[in-house]
Amino acid sequence: MSTPARIQRELLYGFKCKVPLQCKRLSPDFSLNGRYPHISDDDGFVSMDAHAGLTYFLADGWSSLSRQGFPRRMMMRGEGIVVVKAN
Repeated sequence: MSTPARIQRELLYGFKCKVPLQCKRLSPDFSLNGRYPHISDDDGFVSMDAHAGLTYFLADGWSSLSRQGFPRRMMMRGEGIVVVKAN
């Protein structure tokens, strides 16, 4: 969690600017599949802060059902987000 990056995204969102989707490309190691038990994100292809995903959708006109309000968005960790497309 990078607080300066989150503040920057919140400012862009607050000023009705386009928020870029920030993520880092990963290289999954599929050779580990047989040796270790499966976990939900062991085949991930990107690493993304949940706040980056949420503010990207909010700036694009979607609504959040899971994290409403500035304080709750700023304090979010790795939990999932729920967004719906506004009409």
